[in-house]
Amino acid sequence: MAEIMRHALLLFNPARAVILGHEAHLALGRVVPFGSRCPPIKRGVSWWGAAGTEEETLERRSFQPGERLFVEGEAGHEAYIIETGKVEIAKKVAGGEHCILDYSGKGEMIGEMALIDDAPRMASARATEPTAVLVVPRSEFERRLSGSDAVVRRVLQLLARRLRTQAGRVAERHTVVR
Repeated sequence: MAEIMRHALLLFNPARAVILGHEAHLALGRVVPFGSRCPPIKRGVSWWGAAGTEEETLERRSFQPGERLFVEGEAGHEAYIIETGKVEIAKKVAGGEHCILDYSGKGEMIGEMALIDDAPRMASARATEPTAVLVVPRSEFERRLSGSDAVVRRVLQLLARRLRTQAGRVAERHTVVR
């Protein structure tokens, strides 16, 4: 099961995946020690695995600092691959404050959880600097996912549910006001 989870994480979010297990594993052609984050995907290497082809058909959008890519609680119809810039992921907590859960940058995909489990956005995403993204529509994401083993799809849904639960717990305990 750990091997399936490791492959699922690397397949769908290699830039943010935390490597599981007790030894070093191969990730994106490099050995990454246990507990490390995978390196971001390099320029010229497609998120889909082949150099540049399918990404050319994806819509590109730009966001200025402070602009929201998506808002917690809304339906998710697309994910985003960050080409340049930085995005803050934050969750609402009591009193209207926000807990910053993560900062994502070049090569990382965000917004994928709503596409995996068809639940509303669990957090909001806001550009913290000029940011360019590739938009991955639900139809393309689901087409890719449908080619995966049913066990991998189920594990991804399980991981998304667990991540939502943990993010809620973190937000309750560690409020960061902005």
